[in-house]
Amino acid sequence: METALFLSYTGFNQSLVILIKSEKNSFYLGPKISLSNYYMPLSSIWGINMGIRHDFAQAGTLKAFFNIDYQNSLFRPNGFSEKIKYNIIHEFNASYGLHYNLFKGLSIGNSIGFGRYLEFYHDIIENRKNIYQGYSGLLKIHMNYDF
Repeated sequence: METALFLSYTGFNQSLVILIKSEKNSFYLGPKISLSNYYMPLSSIWGINMGIRHDFAQAGTLKAFFNIDYQNSLFRPNGFSEKIKYNIIHEFNASYGLHYNLFKGLSIGNSIGFGRYLEFYHDIIENRKNIYQGYSGLLKIHMNYDF
């Protein structure tokens, strides 16, 4: 189990994910929620956080890793009463970081990375869908507990 606080294109977020680990690789998947008022007008700021992590170096209780991270965020804009429409943002980031084992089962870490975003935005005034894309960054701190 891992919880993470991170800053990306969509602002400050928190996730709670389940990790499936092998010797040097981890896959994680779980929900995320936005903690910032980045995106207005809005309601329902939920999404998914998933990724693959590969440990490539270890020195004692400190591990270095490479990470591929995917996030999406769903935003329901106010003003659509006849049809439910959601704005969605996809973020793809590659990052590297450090992971430190505090004691058996509990560890902390951080990572920094970059990537791209793809945003599907419903314009409330013109009632049409726009698509935006660009570059994104990722700064993440996390805490893991292994059962």
